[in-house]
Amino acid sequence: MTTNSRNRARDDHRALWLALITLTAVIVGAAAGLLTWAAGNRPAGAVLAGGGTFGATVLVLLTVFAFMTATGSD
Repeated sequence: MTTNSRNRARDDHRALWLALITLTAVIVGAAAGLLTWAAGNRPAGAVLAGGGTFGATVLVLLTVFAFMTATGSD
């Protein structure tokens, strides 16, 4: 396997992980928004809660992904 094909495979895996992270964040954000709305808050507040949860989930999962795929060299 050449270096170029390894890089291409790594990029394909990164795209797949990014799609999985985004899908997970959408599900978590939607759940947070629905729970906020069900608790009696206004729809605008529920959208803000869902959006904030989506953003936080993406940040956490991308940080975990970067940590898990780090090579260990500086």
